[in-house]
Amino acid sequence: MVDDSENMPHRLYVVTLDKSLIEIFDLHDQTKIGEINVPARPHEIIMDPHYKHLAYVSIPYREGVYNNHMGDGHEIVTIDLNENKIKSIYDLRPNHSKPHGMQIGPQTGYLYVSCESNNGEILRMDTHNELEIMSSIPTHAQGPHWFVILPLETKAYTANKELQYISVLDLKSNKFLYEISAPFGSENIVCSNDGQFVYLSTLSTSTDMAIVDTETDTILYHINLDFPPSGFIISPINPSLIYIRHMNVGYENGFYSTDNGYLQELNLETKQLGRRLRTGKNPIDIIITKNGKQAYVSCGMSHRIDIINLDSMTISGHIATSPSPHGIMLVD
Repeated sequence: MVDDSENMPHRLYVVTLDKSLIEIFDLHDQTKIGEINVPARPHEIIMDPHYKHLAYVSIPYREGVYNNHMGDGHEIVTIDLNENKIKSIYDLRPNHSKPHGMQIGPQTGYLYVSCESNNGEILRMDTHNELEIMSSIPTHAQGPHWFVILPLETKAYTANKELQYISVLDLKSNKFLYEISAPFGSENIVCSNDGQFVYLSTLSTSTDMAIVDTETDTILYHINLDFPPSGFIISPINPSLIYIRHMNVGYENGFYSTDNGYLQELNLETKQLGRRLRTGKNPIDIIITKNGKQAYVSCGMSHRIDIINLDSMTISGHIATSPSPHGIMLVD
């Protein structure tokens, strides 16, 4: 048997909304080994693949969550992963606020951030120069959250929550191009590894998944799923295998459902649904190890991380967190 231990991540970083913490766990024994206090109320965290000792955290609100919040957040926090402490805090004011999703440009290494300010925008920030804001690209959608950038960094696509379209942006000319219809709203969005397709999840009770051709920016076809999809992640070892995150994101009473969620496989070549697994309540984020064998799912209402064996499609363990875990990140 081949020993995979050297290829496995060693630490898990978890953003917890209610405590305004980044919690750090040792994945060898699932013990908490540290925490970093950040401004209220953090949402997402990503590692910089060009500066692997750095990670970025977005602070969109002071209290609450999307569609039920008070006070605007306006910070991007840079974390030093060697020291496990805050390196710097970039204040987006006075012109920008409510940052949420983040992506690193595959070609330039710039940090792109979706913001709800100015009727929706994507900021391009210079990671080589203390996150100086280089440009703002309008989305024409007041609530852009998650988004994707094509591998050649030519275009971006933003999921716009309850609005009935996604936005297509030209990253070369910093312009809004057009809308693509999303009649059920959009919660999350992901692109294929080669950038040929974008996969669109829905916000409401629809079980529809739309597949967009990025050359023509038209919807090629739809797949009807078992449950409403709220997010996707593609296997790092099999580009035909996508994992679907299911949760109720209808915002009943202005908040997420407290139902348990599901994780399910979909073969993109055959368009056949595969195995599914029940997760904890309100699965918000999912990440997969580089070898494609394990997934970690943050279950916001269960206050835990589910550890999933993808070979057997079973839950192999849980990591208890502070209330409302959200964004998660693996570090080797």
